[in-house]
Amino acid sequence: MSTPSAATKDQVVKRWIVFFIGMFLMGTGIALSIKATIGVSPMSSITNLFYLIFPNISLGTFSFLLNFLFFVAEFIVAPKTWHPVKILTQLVPTFICSVFIDVNMWLCNAVVPTSYVSKLLVLVAGCIVFGLSLALMVSADATLQPSEAFISVVAERTGRAWGNVRTATDITLVVLATIGSLIVFHGVTTVREGTIIAAVLIGQSSRWFAPLTDRLFRSQEELTPVSQN
Repeated sequence: MSTPSAATKDQVVKRWIVFFIGMFLMGTGIALSIKATIGVSPMSSITNLFYLIFPNISLGTFSFLLNFLFFVAEFIVAPKTWHPVKILTQLVPTFICSVFIDVNMWLCNAVVPTSYVSKLLVLVAGCIVFGLSLALMVSADATLQPSEAFISVVAERTGRAWGNVRTATDITLVVLATIGSLIVFHGVTTVREGTIIAAVLIGQSSRWFAPLTDRLFRSQEELTPVSQN
């Protein structure tokens, strides 16, 4: 029989394993959304734009750089929240996630939808996988990604709701990506109808999966129905 400390250690390990599975699936969702070519999620819009401008640099690299900026911004907004351990708990997982994104971009090389319907199906599949990844990572509750940590400290400092700050952040990224696309490509590239679909479907699918992923971390007693006498 496991001791309490051993059980706690096992639970921590399990949370990190599930968290990294979620990160890998996030890379899958991002890759599929990009392959659809009809717009990506707000958070991916700016990184995908830079990837189109500088195709010799990997998408994962740009994703890491964006999150590094969020990491720095987090402590500019709230300097007292800084602790060296956050390099390990935030930047290291972010680096691994960037590798997962590049791996998935390679794995999805053969996904080249041609008709609009097939592009839409690929986008929807990517959004659902992305939603599952978020549900797994939230349920694991192992750490926060830099973007989420930044949003959290801004919400705390300003007294705004977390969801409102997230929306404002998404809108800012979309606007920047749109302006950059118009300047460089003289047209809209990464921000299209798929961006709106992704913004809605990722969040909704994450909520659909949440009850299932939460069950991974419930104790056996919580899962066992109480007998009625």
